[in-house]
Amino acid sequence: MKRFPVIAVLLLPLLFLAAAGRGPLEFAALDGGVSDFAGTDADSPLILHFWATWCPSCAEEMQVLEIEAAACAPGRVTVVAVNVDEDVETVRRYWKKHDLKLTVVRDAGGDEWRRLGGTALPFNWIKHPKGSRTLTGPRDASAWRAVLAELGCERTG
Repeated sequence: MKRFPVIAVLLLPLLFLAAAGRGPLEFAALDGGVSDFAGTDADSPLILHFWATWCPSCAEEMQVLEIEAAACAPGRVTVVAVNVDEDVETVRRYWKKHDLKLTVVRDAGGDEWRRLGGTALPFNWIKHPKGSRTLTGPRDASAWRAVLAELGCERTG
């Protein structure tokens, strides 16, 4: 069994409400289902990395974020890659070509990205026990290490 489908099943649904307070965020899973992110520990830090295949800085940042997040102790911080407004096959081909391991979902019309304040890509929405915030990218490895440390990442490597 491949790693990302197992992780997706374990991570979904995650509990958090949108910053605007309009209910749970909803994303399309690559298998056609809906990932509504409702039901997991509200104290667990979460990073939603919004990206697109046509965005070179998104790809660079996503690969750095994946590496840095993988160095955290398991279960400390959850990172989900959210593709903005591209079709399933384009996302699948890209994911396979770049051998990415992050959980990936789609924001088919870009509605959730805009709802959270996105105006450009890459865009990151971070939820933690003290609230939420946004970061626009790209961010390098040292910047992501600092963000992850603030969220309670204990580096294992």
